[in-house]
Amino acid sequence: MLAAAVLLMAGCATLPRHVQKPHSEALANPDTTSLGRIIAAEEGGKNLSGIRLLTSGEEALADLVALADHAERTLDIQYYIIHQDESARILLHHVRLAADRGVRVRVLVDDLNTSGEDRRFMHLSEHVNVEVRVFNPFPGGRSATWTRLLASVGDIRRINHRMHNKLFVADNALAITGGRNIGDQYFTRDPLNNFIDLDVVAAGAFVP
Repeated sequence: MLAAAVLLMAGCATLPRHVQKPHSEALANPDTTSLGRIIAAEEGGKNLSGIRLLTSGEEALADLVALADHAERTLDIQYYIIHQDESARILLHHVRLAADRGVRVRVLVDDLNTSGEDRRFMHLSEHVNVEVRVFNPFPGGRSATWTRLLASVGDIRRINHRMHNKLFVADNALAITGGRNIGDQYFTRDPLNNFIDLDVVAAGAFVP
C-alpha cells in the first residue's frame, strides 16, 4: 500500500507549465534614494566598496529592520529559510510597512523549508507591491516535508538543487548578507538553541 501511495503521489505531482512571471530588475539608479546618496557621499566619487561585520544576532536583526524602514524604492530579499516565529514576524511586518509606503518588494525563498506555509507566503504576495517566488518548488505533498519528498521521488536530481543564499538589499545601495537565515535561532532570541553566525553590511560599488 505504501509503494502504491508513493507511485500515486509521484505520478500526480507535476509543476505547472508556462507560468507567467513578470520581468523585473534591480533598481538601476540607487543614487536617487536617501540610502544611495549617503553611500555616494561616503565614496567621494571614488567608486569604493565597504563591509562591516555583524557579529551579534541582535544587531543583525536590528539592522535588517532598519534597512526595511529606510528603503524608499526597492527591497530585494533572498533566503534559504524564513521561519514562522517572532523574529520573522517582526522583520516581515517592517517589510510590509515598506510595501505600504510604495516600496517594491521581491522575495525569493527556497522551497525546502516552507512546508505548510504556502498560505503565509501567498498572503504576503497579495500585497500589490510584493512579489514572492519559491526556488525550485516541490509540486505536491505541500503540507509536510516527508510528503513533499514522497511526491518527488521521481524527480530527485532536480529537487536536490537548493538555494542557500541569504541576502537583504535596500534600494540596491545597502545590503546584508552572510550566514544567517531569518528566525529566532539566528538572532540569539531562542531560549534553548542559537546558531553562532556572521553577517556583513555591504555598501558601495559591489552592492548592485
